[in-house]
Amino acid sequence: MLYTYHMALKRKSHKNPPSHGLWMDIATGAIAAALFILFALLMPKI
Repeated sequence: MLYTYHMALKRKSHKNPPSHGLWMDIATGAIAAALFILFALLMPKI
């Protein structure tokens, strides 16, 4: 637990800017939403 927390802190304070993780979350959410909408639109045809 403590080791994982320490690694997370070390990774968060790496060279990457703080906004990098935020952009990854936004991109992942957008892709998931697009796939969900596509799936919802294709379902009635099946």
